[in-house]
Formats: sequence, C-alpha cells, structure tokens
Amino acid sequence: MKKQVEAWNYDACKHLLIVSIIIDNPDLTNGVAFHCQQAIEKYLKAFLIACDIKVIRTYDLARLYDLVKQIRDFGFDLDLLDTLTRLFNDSRYPNDNIGLLPYGVPTEEQARVFYAFAKDVEQKIKAALNDGE
Repeated sequence: MKKQVEAWNYDACKHLLIVSIIIDNPDLTNGVAFHCQQAIEKYLKAFLIACDIKVIRTYDLARLYDLVKQIRDFGFDLDLLDTLTRLFNDSRYPNDNIGLLPYGVPTEEQARVFYAFAKDVEQKIKAALNDGE
C-alpha cells in the first residue's frame, strides 16, 4: 500500500478513535459529527489516491464520492454525506447557527447514526484497499 494511502487511513482512524471516546457524551454530539465527517473524507481520499486519482481540495463528501463512484460505487448514503458536509462547514467558523443543524446540535441518536455510517465507510474502503494490494 502506498505510504500516502497509509497516512490518510491512519488519520481517518484517529478521528474514529476520538469518536469512540466521546460517543457516549451527550454534550459532544457536534464533535461526533465533525470527526465522522473528517474520517469519511480521509477514507474517500485514501481510496482515490490508491486508484491514482488526483485528490481535489474539498471537504464536500458527495463531491469526493462522485469521484470514487467513477471507480467503484459503495452504495454510501448521499443524504448522510450531504448532512455531514453541512455540519462540518458550519462548525469550522463561528456563526449564528451555533447548533449546526436547523433545529440545534445533532441528537445522540443522530450522532450514533453518523458514527455507524463512518464505521461502514471505514470497513468498505479498507476492504477495497486490501483487495487491491
């Protein structure tokens, strides 16, 4: 496996490790969303690099996934990709939307959905990368 792919995977794993530590804290659901977005972004970029596709500078998960789908469609939920992208963009800078979502911070249930989704992305991307070795 390319060193750059390993580096992106390592960073993605660190984000999911953070989520595993904070997932049970109801005050950190926005942090769960942030780190899930980061993990998914890095796994998608790792896959693209492994396939010799130039990685674009974007946080937009749907845009990255469009590139990935040109090689392989993993069936990832586009609505969740869009939601996590919006949450990430809104969380980067202070603004009037402190809660991140139109109705406030993500619920504990939503945080768990984000985490399960990020773990699914991790599993599928890692399996594809291991198949390509």
